[in-house]
Amino acid sequence: MRITSSMLLVLSIAFVAVIMSLLGKDYAAVRAELRHPLPVILLAFFILACIYHMKLGMQSIIDDYVHHAHLKEWSLIANFVFCLSIGLASVYALLRLSLA
Repeated sequence: MRITSSMLLVLSIAFVAVIMSLLGKDYAAVRAELRHPLPVILLAFFILACIYHMKLGMQSIIDDYVHHAHLKEWSLIANFVFCLSIGLASVYALLRLSLA
């Protein structure tokens, strides 16, 4: 979790820089800006690092506070499925904006 925290520190600065460059632009200008690979790669890395960090945090909470083995197993599976679905949906939306 410390590795993802340090990655997110650096990626948060890049995320803020990309978002600040997009402020005030209309939809067409944002799509034109996202056609360049660097902002899209930075945003994708930020999204994936956030979701992985969230998965690790929830896994830690589940391990600490869910004591029934069967419920813990299902909670960990639900955590994985939730994080995977949010990650796929977010990256899909980003790629859809940048490639369409």
